[in-house]
Amino acid sequence: MSKYFKPSDFACKCDRGEKCNAVPFDMETALKLDGLRVELQESIVITSGVRCAYWNEKQNGSPNSQHLLGKAIDINTSHKGAQYAGRIIKIAIKIGFTGIGVSKSFIHLDIRPGALTIFGY
Repeated sequence: MSKYFKPSDFACKCDRGEKCNAVPFDMETALKLDGLRVELQESIVITSGVRCAYWNEKQNGSPNSQHLLGKAIDINTSHKGAQYAGRIIKIAIKIGFTGIGVSKSFIHLDIRPGALTIFGY
């Protein structure tokens, strides 16, 4: 699936076992994430990948979240600061991520349909 990441990196974190109805992680998103990792030339820590509806609600996620479709990831940036986050954003735009959310501690990336959308938390 991915050259740099394990399936568990993308898995729903709800711990509901068989009750979890999360979809598989999207291959296009995984390949873009690999491209981001190559361009960044640094490790990436994923804090959220696929979410089931239960876990998305617990995380205060949007009802239309791309995480529910397996097409989004959140990357921890709290340990490396604003320059690291800025580099991720610049590369993500170049690679073709179309949804970019920015917070103090993470960057959200997704491949939503349509034009580039950048938003804050």
